[in-house]
Amino acid sequence: MSDATADSPTDFWDTNLLLGYTVDWDDFGQPVDTCRQERGSNREMAASTRAFEEAKSVVEKQRRRARQAADRVFEQFDSGRHDTVADVKQFVYGEFADDWGKVGPVLEYIDHHGDAFVGLAQTDAQRALRSTFEEIDEDFGGPLKTVQRLKRENGSLALRHFGEVLDSYEATYSRKHQRLDGLLDEMDRDLLLDTHHAVVVTARQRVAFVTFDQNDIVDNRQTIEACLRGVSVADGWQFT
Repeated sequence: MSDATADSPTDFWDTNLLLGYTVDWDDFGQPVDTCRQERGSNREMAASTRAFEEAKSVVEKQRRRARQAADRVFEQFDSGRHDTVADVKQFVYGEFADDWGKVGPVLEYIDHHGDAFVGLAQTDAQRALRSTFEEIDEDFGGPLKTVQRLKRENGSLALRHFGEVLDSYEATYSRKHQRLDGLLDEMDRDLLLDTHHAVVVTARQRVAFVTFDQNDIVDNRQTIEACLRGVSVADGWQFT
């Protein structure tokens, strides 16, 4: 990401926008499209290396969880003649909610691929489970490839890759790092510091960090903006 467009209004994407754009069954899909349209076509869009890597990590994690859910449905779901996708989702939620915390993305995937999960509840053939595993891997492989293409800046979306991130900002921006450390989790803190670092090294006057994270980032907007020169926080939901 060069400074050739330093005068252009720039949006830095939080990881949740990357996931909404790349994962077909993600609840953020439509909000991301609407947000892009409402923000306007004259804005440069960018994401940091850290956001791309977190997006890939999230997709991989949800792939593993989808496989675990499929295996549990196959092995333990007490099937009946009229089982529905809703029945399977209720079972999966009951099995995993306490351990997973945020089981929502897996339930969204079951909506996307519900027939296969209902089918697993009604068979004891191992080949059906293997086939579902293969379909899960293929489904999640698509978003992983899309994220990688976007990171190389050769995807269908003009999303610049800001790769000049630091592994740690603790020394370079010690006071800012310390202030945000008590406010946000490690990943949110460093994604916002990526955005501030982009302002510093590319001579941009201001960069908007666009996110759907209202509880942690949007609710702390004033403190974040006071801490990070040149960074504004944009609530993606306000454009939907």
